[in-house]
Amino acid sequence: MSSTFSGINTAYSALVAQRRALETTGQNVANVNTPGYTRQRANLEAQGGPAVPAMYSKYDGAGDGVKVVGVDRITDTFLQARAQNEAAKLAAQQSVATSLSRIEDVFPEPSDTALGSNLADTWNAWADVANSPGDEAPRSALLQQAHTLTGNINAASKNLSDQWEQQRQELSVTVDEVNVAAKGIAELNLAIRRDTQAGVPANELKDRRDALVDKLASLVGATGRQGEDGVVDVYLGGTAIVRGSDADALRLDGPAKLGDVTASSQLRIVRATDGYPSSVSSGKAAGALETLNSTLPGYSQKLDALASGLASSVNAIWSTGYDLDGNPAAGNFFGSSDGNPVKGSNITVLVTDPRKVAASGDSATRLDNAVANSIAALAGKVDGPDGAYRDLVANLAVESQTAQTRLTTQTSVANKAADSLEAVRGVDTDEEMTNLLAYQRGYEAAARVMNSINSMLDTLINMVGR
Repeated sequence: MSSTFSGINTAYSALVAQRRALETTGQNVANVNTPGYTRQRANLEAQGGPAVPAMYSKYDGAGDGVKVVGVDRITDTFLQARAQNEAAKLAAQQSVATSLSRIEDVFPEPSDTALGSNLADTWNAWADVANSPGDEAPRSALLQQAHTLTGNINAASKNLSDQWEQQRQELSVTVDEVNVAAKGIAELNLAIRRDTQAGVPANELKDRRDALVDKLASLVGATGRQGEDGVVDVYLGGTAIVRGSDADALRLDGPAKLGDVTASSQLRIVRATDGYPSSVSSGKAAGALETLNSTLPGYSQKLDALASGLASSVNAIWSTGYDLDGNPAAGNFFGSSDGNPVKGSNITVLVTDPRKVAASGDSATRLDNAVANSIAALAGKVDGPDGAYRDLVANLAVESQTAQTRLTTQTSVANKAADSLEAVRGVDTDEEMTNLLAYQRGYEAAARVMNSINSMLDTLINMVGR
């Protein structure tokens, strides 16, 4: 049969359990505004009587009280994985949209100072020369306007190159952040494993670890997988970068200049130890890689094609003309500043003397304007420089608008995923206040049980003492 004093132990176990539950509730309330905190719940379990069989006696008590078997973190691994995945997609889309917005700043259309206006002014300058073929003033104005055009093309090319170098540096910093976070996860995994094996709560360590996993998901689209003893392994494209207490460092590999990017030579993120490439399909780094390997090189090539097409179309007509003194056109009107093929970074005006402007199509007629008129007629041609520039700007506008639309959509999806996760693991003050009252009343009831048993024993002792 049960001991006379067993009721005291039962009441005491209730006091301890309710107090532990109150402390857990207090921890939740204290961290209601702590980022990344996962609410906790004391897991209570009823204790039965002894199960050891006896030949001449049996336990006939009501049980042995209650105990706290653990403090659980209230979360949902499915919702957590979904939130990480959507956050990674959002970070990639944000990177792409920001990059396209920066490229739009290079071609600020419509504007009186953009390349479209510069091209129109250049054709108008040729028309002015055609209208006054015998005057040097329109020829001087033409050379000045042509220098403005080529200078702006050079500036646009340099701006694209500077953006590429800046974003490459940003991506390098991102890879460093990934390495620091991965190392932090490995260190926390070790601490969590030790605490779990020792039976010590490690909930706060797990919160810190999960925050770092979320960061890796946002940076490179990494995913976490639960292991033994509370450990989480982190994978990037199917390859583990954190396994238990070990972490692999990553590095950025590839070209150092925009001009070196080709279909076979592109930036990539690889394992630092052996150069094995990592598959980065989402996250901030994925958006940066898309910009560095495709978007910026693509628009740089279009600008180079514009410069090359401008030079070839003008030079083809120019070469048939004669200057103000009746001499054949000397060399080309547009060329490169470094002797290499003409492109955005090196296009320049080779003519310096206004009298050397070849506007005439007849060496015997110095006031002829056939060449100047032919060059001025290039304005607005679909297959000419204007058409190429309009295509560049139109494609950029469409691509940027599409990126912004996708960003808006993905922001909504990511926010909903984060809200769903927060609804499960976040602290609800109303719920916690309800729990607080329940545990408080449970503690008071256990104290009353203890007091009743004490009175009963006091009565029994006094009766025996007589």
